[in-house]
Amino acid sequence: MKTFDKHRALNDYIAPESEYFVYSPSHTALDLFLYPLQCGLFSYKPGYTLARESFDSFLLMYIQKGEMDLVLEGKRLHASTGDFILADCYKPHAYTTKTGCECLWCHYDGNTARGYYNYIIERIGNVFTMADTHPALDKMTALLRFFYHRSPIKEPLMSKYLNDI
Repeated sequence: MKTFDKHRALNDYIAPESEYFVYSPSHTALDLFLYPLQCGLFSYKPGYTLARESFDSFLLMYIQKGEMDLVLEGKRLHASTGDFILADCYKPHAYTTKTGCECLWCHYDGNTARGYYNYIIERIGNVFTMADTHPALDKMTALLRFFYHRSPIKEPLMSKYLNDI
């Protein structure tokens, strides 16, 4: 009963207009590509909190509006409108918003995912901004469109989008 209540309480902090999609990659994608596992556009209400020991993937988030506090690899971080977040969800991680937050996000993985993750965070960290966000946001939105419009899945193209981001 406690698990049910916990999930219900968690959902009370996610606005009903929020959407997400779950994807199971093919064996070819598992061997060769970066691939999305879950993608979504969420509106988190003030007070939303999530803490996990592990969720086998990497997470890329873009804060469209609002603020989020995070704990990643033992470090306390803050992200706000216009920031990207890159998280290794294989490790304990947590995030919360006191003010509410609108996020475009994608959990992804693949054989090269860890290498990309390490390369990026060593250079720019887990929370970062880009001078021009449009190319990355266009690719993140394109990933969502595959699922939203129930388009035929093109795993090499999805992998290219994730590489481009």
